[in-house]
Amino acid sequence: VAKVDGTVHVATLTSGRVARGVDTPIELSTRVEFREPAVNGELSGRATLSPDFDSGRLRVNVQALRFKGDVLGAKALQAQIDGQIDWDAGARSVQASALVLALQGSLGGLTVNESTLSLGTLKATMDQPSVTLADLALKVRGQRAQQSLALDLTWPSLSFTEKTVTGSPLQGVLKLGGAQPVQVEFKATGPTGDAERVSVARLDATVSSASAARTLRGDLLAAVQLFPKARQVALSDLQLDARVEQPGLQPVALAASGHLTASPTDAQWKLAGQANDDRFASQGSAKLDRARPYVEMAASFDSLNLDTLLPPAAAPAAPAAPAPPADPKVDLSALNAIDGRFSLSAARLVTQKISVDQLRLQAAIDDGHLTVSTLDGRVWDGRVQGSAQAWSRDSRVAVKAQADGVDVNALLRAVGGKDLLEGRGRVSVDVSSHGAQVSALRSNLAGSSSLALRDGAIKGVNLAKSFRQAKAVLTQREDVAVAASRDEKTDFSALDASFRLREGVARSDDLTMKSPFLRLGGTGEVDIGRSRIDYTVRATVADTSKGQGGADLAALRGLTIPVLLSGPLDAIDWKIQWSAVAAEAAKARVQEKVLEKLGLPQRDGDAQPASPKDALKERLLKGLFR
Repeated sequence: VAKVDGTVHVATLTSGRVARGVDTPIELSTRVEFREPAVNGELSGRATLSPDFDSGRLRVNVQALRFKGDVLGAKALQAQIDGQIDWDAGARSVQASALVLALQGSLGGLTVNESTLSLGTLKATMDQPSVTLADLALKVRGQRAQQSLALDLTWPSLSFTEKTVTGSPLQGVLKLGGAQPVQVEFKATGPTGDAERVSVARLDATVSSASAARTLRGDLLAAVQLFPKARQVALSDLQLDARVEQPGLQPVALAASGHLTASPTDAQWKLAGQANDDRFASQGSAKLDRARPYVEMAASFDSLNLDTLLPPAAAPAAPAAPAPPADPKVDLSALNAIDGRFSLSAARLVTQKISVDQLRLQAAIDDGHLTVSTLDGRVWDGRVQGSAQAWSRDSRVAVKAQADGVDVNALLRAVGGKDLLEGRGRVSVDVSSHGAQVSALRSNLAGSSSLALRDGAIKGVNLAKSFRQAKAVLTQREDVAVAASRDEKTDFSALDASFRLREGVARSDDLTMKSPFLRLGGTGEVDIGRSRIDYTVRATVADTSKGQGGADLAALRGLTIPVLLSGPLDAIDWKIQWSAVAAEAAKARVQEKVLEKLGLPQRDGDAQPASPKDALKERLLKGLFR
């Protein structure tokens, strides 16, 4: 039995003479204050009573019975009822005709106005409980945020008993306004069932939407089951066919089938289908009775082509007056929308910049904290494995990843838009950062990284070509600046380096590079925040029998040549410090003279030098200062 707790204050009640066969006018004005159920407001109106005491019948002709107040969570409700009601005490039955309920008010974020529910007839019996409705028509007009809502529904007949629910087919139209208006036309077969479960064998819905941004049309077919006591709905044998078109994008044709269930507190689904030629499957559940919905979802794709969903890359703009570069905002607020666990796999994922094969991703979101525990896929002709974290509260991110066997040039182009290196090998990163803008993220980078590459090239300069100028510049003791060029590069067979990152600056002191004629070491730093480099490479000419112009470099064998790299990463200046080489050569010449004065034995010119100092005397001095 429902509990009722409250009071009714009668302000006015007037009535004419009540007698058999006399139509008696009544006017009422009351104040209703109920704690259970939650009802608070004013009830007033007029009616005409027509009693028949002999038969136990009473006819009430309601004329504008109004209620203003709050009812069960609905605020500022205004309701008005008009119609005729007949009560038969002997049969314990009620029959109403021409009933009209007009409503306006707000519930949650929805504001309702000019809405009506009308019934041609209503019949209800008490001894064998039953309700029969005929010619039901519902009209709802409302507003939610900036979106208008309009619903029109007609239902010729509907009947309830203790054990059965039956009805005729129904149809209606739902319209949602806003920047992207949506219209849903639906119809359903008549319901069957009981108070525990109501079934609708077939629901047909057609969805259409058109705006300058996109056009959508889709058809939904499903069997529907309603569970009134659990307040749950289930869609089975669901089939969806839709097509989405957007300017500048490929049309997307979506076909899916499966089932889903939903209630005010939770939802579950399982769907499979394809978007264009890309097949997919998804299943999951959601708990909706929380401050943030908790979602568990798993999805798999044979192929996921994001290029069909994202706008194409913008064409290069015509040259114009220089403008400050854009500094995009880092917005991680979406992490606050939901909590949950997510799993994604794709045989292939395609975007404008990369194509990933055998992708696996597992992630979780908890109170604005994203944890990507697994990120694994084949990309850039190699394999990438890693993990990541992000915090919405302070726009903080952390990434730990290792790429094995990758094409480093493709990696750098995709991730940083840089064309600096060629080669294949391993790249690892373990970094973190924070900031409200992308520039701040770059400037706050901290952590470490390393690379180990094989059979590649440093792009921008050909050191072999530059070193052939040695005879011309050593005697002049002048440094030579070489501007970076896309057409030049220095080959290597192996390149290894590690970096320590702090405040957006990557520092390294262990660079080693090998080629058929060169050995490189180096120290310096790369300022990632400012996209600049300040690095000194020390090149030593080794075997000159092969490689880039090796035969012309025999005189430099064993000599260490400093090369300074500086400037923006997109246009690095290479400065070969020949002055330091000339000074070293002069020092070696003095040492040789001292040895001669002391009468110490000299090596034969054809003997293999025992040290770089011997190489300097026997190769450089004999080759350059004859």
